Amino acid sequence: MADIEKEFIALIAAARSGEFEAAISASMLREAEVRRHPLNFLAARVEDDAGNALRLHLWDERFRFKQVGLEVHDHKFDYQSFVVDGSVEQTIYEAIPDSEGAHEVLEVSYSGGGSILQRSGKHIQLFELRREKYSSGVLYELPHGVLHRLDLVGSSAMTLVKTCDVGGQPITIGRSSDDEGPSTPRTPVCDTEGNLMTLSTHSISQIIKAAL
Repeated sequence: MADIEKEFIALIAAARSGEFEAAISASMLREAEVRRHPLNFLAARVEDDAGNALRLHLWDERFRFKQVGLEVHDHKFDYQSFVVDGSVEQTIYEAIPDSEGAHEVLEVSYSGGGSILQRSGKHIQLFELRREKYSSGVLYELPHGVLHRLDLVGSSAMTLVKTCDVGGQPITIGRSSDDEGPSTPRTPVCDTEGNLMTLSTHSISQIIKAAL
């Protein structure tokens, strides 16, 4: 975790001094695959032996790979997120067990570069507790197991995320009446010749354009 922690701090300092893109292209994330995420952002990540990770998330209003209706979820890790650019809005929820509830807990597993959602049979009522907007320069955190969703505010945003794995079963919340099926595959971003694009070989703007 020490290397990831050190890199996280150094990249935040680079962002605050206006040198983030140069720093990220030389960081431990530089060779990581950039993949489309079913919650409508691009993600690059590196992980240590303990399952802790450093992640870069790129958001753009033009992306069209969102998993509509399945935005509310939790994590099996604690995380800290620094908003490098733009703004995001986080909504926090509470789930109350209810056999006739309008929502159902879907258990998440990962396979082949994507995620699979399976019905748990646990129905709930979902209640919004609060909303929080985070803009450029803000560092915020969220413990594992907290139900939330994160949405882009404006046209684009960039967040740097450090996660600390604690184990457990991650979940997503879906409507009881929906067929959940497998989630959108987390496909890598490639150039016009099919080559993987990384932060060491392409600029952030080039990667975003290729993902559209």
